[in-house]
Amino acid sequence: MSPFGSTAQHEPTTSPSLCLQILNALGVITRQGGYLISTAKGASQATANPVAKNHFAEAAKSTLLQTEAVVRGVKAAVKPDGG
Repeated sequence: MSPFGSTAQHEPTTSPSLCLQILNALGVITRQGGYLISTAKGASQATANPVAKNHFAEAAKSTLLQTEAVVRGVKAAVKPDGG
């Protein structure tokens, strides 16, 4: 026997109403991320300064990657009841 008790893993579950709230929050996060990405892309296209253009493009890319990471992480952590 393991010194830590049972070796069976317990998967925490999340109620359906909490899952819905989490999904709604993820929707807000992705919409706001999309807005930031669009704004950074627009700023990149609007400037003639190559350093600023690169900075805005990198900001858009970083925002996209971080938004995706948050959504994936939250979805992986949430386990609906019975699922």
